[in-house]
Parts: sequence; C-alpha cells; structure tokens
Amino acid sequence: MISTLYPYALGIILFLPACSQLPENATSTRDSSSPQAELVLSESQERVSPITCSVPVRRMMRKEVLLRGESALMPGGSYAISSPFGGTIRALEVMVGQPVQKGMILAVLENPEFISIQEDYLSALTRLAVAEAEWKRQQDLLASKATSERQAELATGDMKAAKLAVAAGAERMRLIGLEPDSFTIGQVSSRISLRAASGGIVSGVNGIPGRFAEAAQPIVEVVNPSAVVATLVVYERDWPGIKPGQEVILSSPGWGEWSGQVKYVGGALGSQKSTVVQCLADDAARMPMPGTLVEGRVHLAGYEAWAVPEAAVMREDGKAFVFLRKAPRTYSMTAVETGVVSDGYVELVNFAPGSTAEVVTGNAFILLNTLRNVPDE
Repeated sequence: MISTLYPYALGIILFLPACSQLPENATSTRDSSSPQAELVLSESQERVSPITCSVPVRRMMRKEVLLRGESALMPGGSYAISSPFGGTIRALEVMVGQPVQKGMILAVLENPEFISIQEDYLSALTRLAVAEAEWKRQQDLLASKATSERQAELATGDMKAAKLAVAAGAERMRLIGLEPDSFTIGQVSSRISLRAASGGIVSGVNGIPGRFAEAAQPIVEVVNPSAVVATLVVYERDWPGIKPGQEVILSSPGWGEWSGQVKYVGGALGSQKSTVVQCLADDAARMPMPGTLVEGRVHLAGYEAWAVPEAAVMREDGKAFVFLRKAPRTYSMTAVETGVVSDGYVELVNFAPGSTAEVVTGNAFILLNTLRNVPDE
C-alpha cells in the first residue's frame, strides 16, 4: 500500500515548493493608479504551470435581451354575451377556461317579454299574409274596373305597413338570439339560449342561476386565443436592435416556454425611456390568459466584434482585465471593457490589438493570483 501511494506523494511534495516560490521568483511592476501591471515569470514557473495564449479574433456576437411584461388582448379580441332585455338566469352551461365553439349554448335566460316579442313577430307575419292577399284582390278588381284606385292604394299602403312590421319584428327576434326565418308557432317560449358568436375560451362568468341579469349585463365573456399577445417592455439601450419578425422565446410561470415572433415595436420612447414590444405565439393556444406575467428572450441581430474566450477575462474590484504576452514569460495585465457573451466568447469593447498581440487564454487565473502575491518593485 505504501509503495502504491509513494509516487503520488512525491509528486505533491515536488509541486508545492514550486508553487510556493512563484511570488519569490516572479517580478512585478504595478502602479495602483494605472490600469496596467506587468509580470515576469521565471522559466521554472512556466514549466510548472504552462501559460497558453492566442490572438483575439473577430466573431459574430449575438446578444440576448430579456424583456418582461404580461399577456394582453388585442382590440376586438373578446366579446361578452348578454341580452338587451335582461332576464332571470336559468342555466349557465360553461365555466372559466372552457373552450367553446361558434353556436354553442353558453347560458339560458327567462323573461315574459320574450313571449311578447315572439308573439308580435308571428302576428305581424299573419297580418302581412292578409295584407298581401287583399292587395292582390284589389289589383284584380282594379284591372276589371270593379274597384276604385283609392281602394287599391289603401291596400298597397296596408301591405307596406305589414312588411315593415314584419321586418321590425324580425330584428327584435334576432336581438334575443332567435332566427326569424325558421321560427314557428310551436317554438314560442319565455326562455332563450345565449350562444357563442365565435370560438374561443371562456374568460369570465358573471352570473348565478336563479338571479336576474340586467339588460346588457355581460353574463359570459369569451376571449379569442389568437388575439392574445405578449406585451413586453423594452428600454432605450436595447430598443434599436429589436425589429418586427425577430424570433422570441416566451415563458411564464406554470406555462413553460413557447416560441413566437415580434409583431410590433413601439415607435417612440415614453417618459421612462421605454416602449412596448408586442409578440405573437407561433401556437396561439400556448399563450396564457390576459394579465399573466410573461418574459421574452430576443436575440438581437448579430454583429462582428473582437472577442476572446471567457477564460481569458479576469475580474478584480469590479473591473475586467486580460493578460497580454509582451515578450517570452512577460505578461501585462490590461483593463478592458467587456460586452456581450456569446457561445463561450466575450466581446472586447473599444479594443484594437496589434496584429501580433496575444492574450492569455489558459491559466490566466494563475497569473492573477501570482500578481496579487508579488510585492511591487
């Protein structure tokens, strides 16, 4: 057992002195008021911890912007079912969140006035039939000179009045949801069914069976899912990079993630230096109901920039640095301004290295730790 562990123990013993001597053998030139510091390593130090370098490259960088907001309804994206005459709610056939189809019964109302509307319409149809028969009879008599033109004119006027009464009655029938063209005497009832005008999802039920619903009171509210959008807030810094048609990944607690596209971008900034971005889901059924918190991740258009691997960028006291190899075993810690992180690379803003400038990309943290422990000259 001892013979097995011996090689490993020996390796650790040999490595520790080398590491402990890094500060002793390294020399440093560092001015606290300067963004740069220079470090010179000995040959033995570089053998213990090899330093790898590479030249910064021009890469296409893609910035991801996180936007927050909520789901909202486009104008005309919902409707409410009600009756212009009111009535007692006898049945509610749906509940919130339930999908509905066009023509589906949502609620049943009862009101004696409904009987009067149906009666008036059927009576108007009867009077029209009588008026049309009398008009035809008067026309036949007038042709044979058996009646006066005055009587024929009165018959014409009665027929027109009867037609007007039928038309008005038909419109009142439609107001309570009845189709006059197919209505018969046997269908007269004090109850009417309120039906869905189009497909959608029930977003509100505002009544209780047995209670009276006032005229025009919304009883059932329906939302069209395809009219629900994610209304997100974008601020001045990221606003110029967001365009209609860009892909967006939307998410909401409890709803998961789903894909979408930017539909509209506000054309002016408000008092908070922000504007709205409206996004549509690729699958309208994935969008949560209006008022739900939604986040969106948008990839801005790519742009070319100087970049180095993430491992090359060191951070100290809230600032970012890279180490440049100035000469063999000689490294300069240089302050840089970083930008977007994309695919494992960090953008260097306002950085223009020379054609031969090399940045430390491997074991840069060793140089930073060594520099911290080397006394200033």
